[in-house]
Amino acid sequence: MTSATSVQQLTDQFYVALNQVYAGDAAPMVALWSVAPYVSAMHSLGDHEVGLEQVTAEWNRVASRVSEGQVAFEQLELHAHGDMGFVVGIERGAVNIDGKRLEVNIRVTNIFEKSSGEWKVVHHHADGVQAMEKAVG
Repeated sequence: MTSATSVQQLTDQFYVALNQVYAGDAAPMVALWSVAPYVSAMHSLGDHEVGLEQVTAEWNRVASRVSEGQVAFEQLELHAHGDMGFVVGIERGAVNIDGKRLEVNIRVTNIFEKSSGEWKVVHHHADGVQAMEKAVG
């Protein structure tokens, strides 16, 4: 299997798991992450988390605040070479955040790394959207 095929498969799994987060279950998302100490995330509703413990806590926080959500990933780029790969795109859909219904239109970058023969997420970045930030304070 090529690196690009592996990155595409992990991307597909990431978005299935993200929709599970938006239904209140962060466990499938957390399972996709590397245990490397440098994993990091910058969510549209969060800060900059580094390390699996912080990243896991943030996914759990998102799962506790978001409900009835569904997003689709519009992939703009996928690049993979050797043991590294990334995707760039837009998450589109709608979610309830703290009981408020919001449209999602977020630019994202996900970075993946192959370690010990297995591809895992090492970074997720999602741009904050002003309407979302204003709605949740």
